[in-house]
Amino acid sequence: MRTATIRELHMKTGKLVRASAHENILITDRGQAVAVLKSAKAADLIGKPWPMIYLDSNYIFKCYINEPGTPRVLSLVQNSPGCGSGLQARTEFWSGLHCRVCEAVTSTEDARKIWRQFEQDEHAGIWHWLPLNDIVIRRACEVLEKLPLDVFLRSADALHLACAAENRFTEIYSGDRILLAAAPHFGLNAASVY
Repeated sequence: MRTATIRELHMKTGKLVRASAHENILITDRGQAVAVLKSAKAADLIGKPWPMIYLDSNYIFKCYINEPGTPRVLSLVQNSPGCGSGLQARTEFWSGLHCRVCEAVTSTEDARKIWRQFEQDEHAGIWHWLPLNDIVIRRACEVLEKLPLDVFLRSADALHLACAAENRFTEIYSGDRILLAAAPHFGLNAASVY
C-alpha cells in the first residue's frame, strides 16, 4: 500500500485522490496512520446510501459512558460497517462530558481518559465526521419552516437530521424521542436499539 503524509495530502489532494482509484493510499501524520484513501466505483455509489450508519451524539456518548442502553448501542456500533455523524456531534460529545464533570458525575481524571480514548478512536477511523455546510443548513431551515406546529425540533437536532438526509443516509439512530419523531419530515427512518 502506498503512503502519503498529511502534508502531502494537503499539497497534492487531487493527484492522490485520482491515484487512489488504482490503489489504496495510507495517510500518515507524524508516522501514525490516520486515514486511508480507497477507490470507489462511482456507479456503485450514485443514489445509494452510505455503507455506514448515522448516529447522533446521544448514541456516540453511550459508547464511552455506561448508561441505560449502552450495551445495545455498543453492539450496534461494533456490528456496523462504519459510523457517521455531523461534525457538530464532536462538540456535543465534549460538551456532554464537560457537563458530567461540572455536575461531579465524572471526575476530571476520568474525563481526560475518555477524551483521549475518543481521540484515539477518531484517528482509528471509528467516527466519520460529515461537514456542516450551507446545503445542510439550508435543508434544516427549509424543513423547520414547513414543520407542522405539533412537531417540536431543536436546532441541533435539525442539523443532525439534515446532515443525515443530505448525505444519503436512510435512517438515523438516536435515543432522543424528539429527534426521532421529526426524522420522517427529513425523509429518514427513525431507529433506536433501546
